[in-house]
Amino acid sequence: MHQYKALLQIFLLERIKGYRKGHKLTQENMAESLRISPRSYAYLEKGSNGCSATTLMFFFLVLTGEEILQMLADFRALVEAEEYVAAG
Repeated sequence: MHQYKALLQIFLLERIKGYRKGHKLTQENMAESLRISPRSYAYLEKGSNGCSATTLMFFFLVLTGEEILQMLADFRALVEAEEYVAAG
């Protein structure tokens, strides 16, 4: 189970950072959208802090329904690939 926690944290970090850059937002703008401090957001992007459930929910609020579904499908594919590799 621990492997999935790390996998999810990396996945979320990439998605959140990619969203910010793709929409040409500053870290401060993204922090505001996620209802966290700019310092907390900077730590999130550096990987020093993980993404809390609350932060994830606010991230979902900035996404469209289609983007959320795609993100879930992408994570499912990542988990299935991880399980395939582990099965050997």
